[in-house]
Amino acid sequence: MRFPGRHPIPAGTGLAWGLLFFLGLAPVARAQPLPKVHPGYDLVDLRPTDFQPQVTGMQFLPDGRLLVLTHEPVFNKPVIPGNLYVVSGVGGNSSAGVTVKRLASNIFCATGLLVHDGRIFMTEKTRLVEILGLDKGEFAMDPAKDSLAGKYRTIYTYGWSNNFHEFAFGPLYRKEADGKGYFYVALSTAWDATKSSDDQNLANKNKNRASLIKISEETGTAEVVLSGIRTPNGLNFGPGGEIFQTDNQGNWVPAGKLNHLQAGRFYGFKNTVGGAFDDKPASPPAIWMPHGDISASPTDPTLLTQGTYAGQLLIGDVRFGGLQRCFLERINGEYQGAVFKFSGGFQTAFNHIEIGPDGAIYLGGIGAQNASFWTWTGANGPMYWALNKLKPNNNPVFDFLAVRSLGPDKVELQFTEPVDASAANPANYDIRTWTYTPTSVYNNLPQGTQTRAITSAALTPSGDRVVLGVSGLKAGGVGYVMDVKIKSIASKSGRPLWTNEAWYTLNQFGPGESSSGIDRLEKGKNAAPRSDPFRVLGWDAGGLRFQTGSNGDWKASLKDGFGRTLREFQGKGNDSRLDLPQAAFPAGIYWLVLANAAGTYPHKLLRY
Repeated sequence: MRFPGRHPIPAGTGLAWGLLFFLGLAPVARAQPLPKVHPGYDLVDLRPTDFQPQVTGMQFLPDGRLLVLTHEPVFNKPVIPGNLYVVSGVGGNSSAGVTVKRLASNIFCATGLLVHDGRIFMTEKTRLVEILGLDKGEFAMDPAKDSLAGKYRTIYTYGWSNNFHEFAFGPLYRKEADGKGYFYVALSTAWDATKSSDDQNLANKNKNRASLIKISEETGTAEVVLSGIRTPNGLNFGPGGEIFQTDNQGNWVPAGKLNHLQAGRFYGFKNTVGGAFDDKPASPPAIWMPHGDISASPTDPTLLTQGTYAGQLLIGDVRFGGLQRCFLERINGEYQGAVFKFSGGFQTAFNHIEIGPDGAIYLGGIGAQNASFWTWTGANGPMYWALNKLKPNNNPVFDFLAVRSLGPDKVELQFTEPVDASAANPANYDIRTWTYTPTSVYNNLPQGTQTRAITSAALTPSGDRVVLGVSGLKAGGVGYVMDVKIKSIASKSGRPLWTNEAWYTLNQFGPGESSSGIDRLEKGKNAAPRSDPFRVLGWDAGGLRFQTGSNGDWKASLKDGFGRTLREFQGKGNDSRLDLPQAAFPAGIYWLVLANAAGTYPHKLLRY
């Protein structure tokens, strides 16, 4: 079957096939997600009853509307194409008032969405593509004129062999040191389920598979940045604007993991036709997510920018279910850290996460009707679509917040509030360790599991941390995991502990530095275009400062995340400060809209 002007959609290339195999063929998960919704949030269903999105991408527009990209992961032949929708009214406390409009259809297995410079980009199965036909204006789309004619512009076509397991994730966009803009796309490997364990990746035909590629916005040319990533169904900016990626368990990847991606490195999956950097030693992940304990098919690492968990990453999982949370610390310039269960109580597994302009966590679900045994089913039975949000409710929560290495024989545990003095008892804790040795075998299990002796436990002066003395710890290699379980602990307030277990990846002994320094001006997905004559220099207690490319007249307006105007200014000159002290505005997403004779330019701001 062909769609006019598009690629043919081959039989059997749908995401369900990818879900079926990249979710992992290891035994059914031993553990389960948390049984309830995180007490610090209220779960809101945003989906009108006749809207059944199986979500592969979400992005907010500057006016507060939500773009939702779908792909229908069923075993239909030919594959059912996906759609792009604009969803309005998501800022409320229910689906009442939510409206949905389809903008584009006939989308070929797209697994990523990006709004950049008033334009929409997608990673389809075979190419990075821009959807044309948007009305230009102050923002990407005018609600009164939304119209997409199904016109597409190919920016770059990846090497592709029609293997069901070849997907493209992202895209991300950022400017580099040369002042030019680039798209980043992560390409999964091919896979052949008919092969034996030792030969499962022989379906690879292209050297740029299992890699991150960088595509020039200016020229459309691409280069391979790094290699060795198997099925990167999760590519996003993390602390400091650096790129992080979740990978799925399989051959050469014994468990799900979170990688801090850096140019020129190899991350462990061996492409049989020779990846660009496969001759290098494998870089260890920042965090291993043990298969069956807390992960089966992790997705979309998303940076939390406000509240108790600011600076940490939230991760979905389309097989294990629930949401997981990652704490990161940097030791000798390299990231490592811990993963915790964050929330359960859902009817759907979530494939995509987006932080909304109201500070809520927006969640898009996906499933596989004809392969439900590979889809997390939940306590109330499976659903194969979802559009939810977790809305902060300001309820205090006593939670396990962080794990840090303080050296070869000390580990620090941090909590969200002070703990009772009884926490200074070694008997309250269990620690096990094991290693991973990646091989070509698909179901590659942990090795050398040992229980470690806890020799001491002491409270720190802050009252919210416990330092454990632990004997026999090791660090280094590709995979060393420490499972920390709290058997009994109480807070001074008497609140129960929400999560009691963490899986910490010990690449190096600390102490290190916790992830911090998140840019106030987001430099990631919605960065201003290279041709933008305005440069926002900072937003602080003194106000908001920007520069223009000339000394001419300018206008400025500050809008909230839903596009409502809060303040307006006009002036003249190259270097200006607006009377907008950051402390006068609550946490959330804002837009500074700057205009001069050259045009109108929205800049995304974070306040947390």
